[in-house]
Amino acid sequence: MANVKSDGRTTRWDDHRATRRTEFVQAAVRAIDALGPDASVADIAAEAGVSKPVLYRYFSDKAESARRGRRVGLRVGPGPGAHRAARARAGP
Repeated sequence: MANVKSDGRTTRWDDHRATRRTEFVQAAVRAIDALGPDASVADIAAEAGVSKPVLYRYFSDKAESARRGRRVGLRVGPGPGAHRAARARAGP
C-alpha cells in the first residue's frame, strides 16, 4: 500500500467550523442570559442569526450548546439577566 499524502481537503473547513461553533456557543449564552434556562433552540438560532437546522449541524441539542459554553469559560446564569446583574455588581 502506498503512503497517501493529505492535500488539505479533509481539513480545509476545520478552522471555519471551530469559529462558527464558538459563535453559536456565545449566541446560546446570550439567549439563555436574556431569556433564562427555558430559552429554546429557536431562540438561540434567532440570536445567532441562523436557522435551527444550522445549529443542529454543530450541536445535538440546547443542553450540549450550554455545556460547551461552560467548557469554554462562559457562565450560563440561572435566569434572565443573571449575567448583567453579576457584571453590574462586579463593576467595570
